[in-house]
Amino acid sequence: MNICTIIKPNLITFSKYTEKEKTLNELIDLINKEEKIKDITSIRKKIFYREGLMSTGIGLSIGIPHIRIAGIDKPIIAIAVQPNGIKDYESIDNLPVKLIVMIICGEKQHKTHIKILSQIVSLLKKNDNITKVIKSENSSEVFKLFTGK
Repeated sequence: MNICTIIKPNLITFSKYTEKEKTLNELIDLINKEEKIKDITSIRKKIFYREGLMSTGIGLSIGIPHIRIAGIDKPIIAIAVQPNGIKDYESIDNLPVKLIVMIICGEKQHKTHIKILSQIVSLLKKNDNITKVIKSENSSEVFKLFTGK
């Protein structure tokens, strides 16, 4: 499974929020609107439960909230860019998170989940892509940086 086939332009946003909770809710609401999820409440609870265990701020201005949950047939990736940063994200390097890539996979899609995480991190670490995404002017630019399309 390649992230290029999963990422959709309508699931990329430039967040108006600089608070972690509001930005995560914004992404969950976007997923619900675009993907018509049956049980968005469970997704919301699981995302925030996961964040409560340990922040998904992996450093380098990136947050990757990710869950596996029943009722999801195909992986979903939603992306939020916040150039001013989310200071309360509690990233491991204590820097504000400027790019959030939310991943939701089916409960039994463990290998797919790991592959997606790996592909995203590899892509963002190449060729200063993190900076390029954060400096993008619109969701089309972000989509192109992630997919090459």
